[in-house]
Amino acid sequence: MKKGLIISGLILLVLAIILVISLSFTKEDNKIEESQYKDDKVPVITIKNDRVNIDADTEYKFEDNIEVTFGADGGTVECLDTNLVIGENTITCKALGKNGKQAEVSYTTLVSATYNKSVIYFGDSITAGHLGKPKGTSWVNYIQSNYDLSNSVNAGISDYRVSTYDDRNKWLVTQVRNHYNDSTNYDFVIMQGGINDLLYDTPLGEMSDSFNAEDFDQNTFIGGLELYIHSVVNKWPDARVGYIITYFTPNYVERGIKWSYEDHKAYYDATIKVLDKWNIEYLDFFEGSYNGVKYSELLKVYSKDYLPDYLHLNNAGYEFVSSHIYEWMQTLDKYSNN
Repeated sequence: MKKGLIISGLILLVLAIILVISLSFTKEDNKIEESQYKDDKVPVITIKNDRVNIDADTEYKFEDNIEVTFGADGGTVECLDTNLVIGENTITCKALGKNGKQAEVSYTTLVSATYNKSVIYFGDSITAGHLGKPKGTSWVNYIQSNYDLSNSVNAGISDYRVSTYDDRNKWLVTQVRNHYNDSTNYDFVIMQGGINDLLYDTPLGEMSDSFNAEDFDQNTFIGGLELYIHSVVNKWPDARVGYIITYFTPNYVERGIKWSYEDHKAYYDATIKVLDKWNIEYLDFFEGSYNGVKYSELLKVYSKDYLPDYLHLNNAGYEFVSSHIYEWMQTLDKYSNN
């Protein structure tokens, strides 16, 4: 009898101990649960940079530009998806604490196709900076100084032509090939030329259906232009390639000759056909316009304001066109002839 009572007592004692331990854990759980609701700290978001430059070709993690401090129980961060466009974009980031408290901030990103990129410019004396001061100053200098490119090469040479008709020693294709061994794999290749072909009465020629170099007549303007383009896109197939069409020069006289609008237009029309065939994007200073005003008016081609000899740009002219060229470069896609 006594033995039975002792066993029953021991059982009750064990049960009592278990109950005490259980109540102790429940109390701790309640404390943890209560702490989740008592933590009313609002997340704090700090922006590292109010304005972030972004390369258009590189994915950017927007959360990297913020630092977030949550309460004891943590939380999540989300930067809202946005379709980035070239130029300024507003990025909004939200921090949501597990306590239900949240915070939100916004910052600006500047998406640029040229950010930290390299470019080489080919062309004649207009690209080369014939009347720039000091000599050789051109739009290349103004773009490099005022914008976000990492490296700019001016490969323009005075008196060079698209064709070999008048002088095969002054051929733009040769100048392109001279840069085939450059250590830089250029991100942009900007081409210009053709005015000297007009001035030396180069035959226009016929456009080929082919894309093979051996099928182009380099002694004609059209054949030479096709070879010029061919030499660029085959060397830098992944670059953003563009062509600057030279402005109208109505008052320029050389060797006693003055060229009419119709003379210029014939070469302009041929240029457009070739560029369209090769899917080359272009900046049209000849017939194009900006905000509804033709470039001929903006460049004051009938005066010497920007063209002291009625052909070559001065520093003011180069500075003016540089912003237009840079803005246009932002729109260029990587080359594709599809």
